[in-house]
Amino acid sequence: FIKSGEEVKVIKSNSLPFGILDSVDVSSNKMKLKHGDIIVSISDGVLDIDKNNVGSYSWLEEYLRYSDTNPSALSRDILEKAVVLSGGKVWDDMTVLVSKMYSVY
Repeated sequence: FIKSGEEVKVIKSNSLPFGILDSVDVSSNKMKLKHGDIIVSISDGVLDIDKNNVGSYSWLEEYLRYSDTNPSALSRDILEKAVVLSGGKVWDDMTVLVSKMYSVY
């Protein structure tokens, strides 16, 4: 996901999720990012919290639209929200990586 203000872009990949294999082939996407943009990468454990709707990410897309822009707080909040939505039971490992772009000029 890339969050730019209240706009959230979903970046889809055919690559396997984090942690499935020791080494994986990755695909690349070229995009222009600007100061303040946030990149959010998540493992399948975060997406698959609802066993009746595996792979659905609409909750996360909506959550990101109006969420905090502090990377540390955002990663923690996403994990906490995923645990709540899963009914308090974690079925798989959950990884969230959040990066924020800063202009150097």
